Amino acid sequence: GLTETVATLDRAGIGHCGAGATILEASRPHRHELPDGQSIAVFSWALQDCGVRWAFWGATSDRPGINLAAAADSENAKYMAQAIRDQSRPEDLVIVTLHRGGNWVEAVPAAHRGLARYLIDKAGADVIHGHSAHHLLPFETYRGKPILYGCGDLINDYAPHPLDPRVRSDLTALFLVDIDRATHRLSRLHVQPLVRTAYRLKVPEREDRGWVRARILGEREPSS
Repeated sequence: GLTETVATLDRAGIGHCGAGATILEASRPHRHELPDGQSIAVFSWALQDCGVRWAFWGATSDRPGINLAAAADSENAKYMAQAIRDQSRPEDLVIVTLHRGGNWVEAVPAAHRGLARYLIDKAGADVIHGHSAHHLLPFETYRGKPILYGCGDLINDYAPHPLDPRVRSDLTALFLVDIDRATHRLSRLHVQPLVRTAYRLKVPEREDRGWVRARILGEREPSS
């Protein structure tokens, strides 16, 4: 279960955030110190619209669970922004990773765009890392900060399931994000397209690489 998973990660020296024995642990960012005195702080939430159907999955003061937010609305956005401000430091590069939204969606919901931009405006987030849909969604730069609305699944166990041609969930990508340390703005984004075949990853053919590029740039709707 959750407690065993967290303990296993700790023993292996793998950083984590977004879940823990209490809400204090679940809401605490993972911080990675850099040699030059700067640091990377990663904050994590799951929203109930991603399939977390029961509030009791959320951690409390005396119960393990995940760092849960009810919705991508203004009330929760303010709460999340305050939590980031309270726990971040001036030297932090702030990454916010969000598990939110339904599966096989046709487009990025307006509420998710609003939440991502709000966390940049009000909490000083430098990178928004989104996931949940099981397929790629568009990328945008907002005020010089990258927002990855849907990074797809790098690997999963969906191979026996029929492939949905609307969203090409077999296509995924690795995202390598370079951030300027002085300005905390995006300097370069490298995307490596990949295709999953029988639980293995490989570089896709030219046409599929073009599909990934168009999808990430917002030039292709899933059904086209």
